[in-house]
Amino acid sequence: MDTNADARRYTELMPQNGSVSDTAQQLLAQLGYVELHFDGRTSLVGAELTDPGTVGWHATATINVWPSDAPEERWHALPGVSLISTDHGDGGRELVMFEADGLVVDLVQVEDPTETLDARSEDYARFIPLFGEGRTLSSADLADDLADRLECLGSQVVIIDRVRLAPA
Repeated sequence: MDTNADARRYTELMPQNGSVSDTAQQLLAQLGYVELHFDGRTSLVGAELTDPGTVGWHATATINVWPSDAPEERWHALPGVSLISTDHGDGGRELVMFEADGLVVDLVQVEDPTETLDARSEDYARFIPLFGEGRTLSSADLADDLADRLECLGSQVVIIDRVRLAPA
């Protein structure tokens, strides 16, 4: 991967009228080094809270910084660059710039999306109106007005519950 070419491409997309801060320009130049980490968990059997038709997921975007990486650059020390900074013990640091949590509901596998969401939390219960009443023989359904507006190509609904982004 040519991260220098990626950095140039992202920098070229930035407005040139001075409306973007120096910090933003420095951070965009690092975008080619950012890694997305994704973890999902589900139960093998169960219902409601442990319904195997759902997968709880967590994602983070991180970047590792080492003292030997352009020591004259100090972008990683700027305030608001990361949510969490973890010391590797050898001078390196892992910066977490983004975190998100959510749930994947598989309309074919889920027993009852209403009960499943309600059992998880009040936050997830707010997504109940996305789903129709009950289920057909083969799957749960989306709410009629939503299904009419979407061209669904699969059976999975991705719910994004929480997102945290470093302020810089």
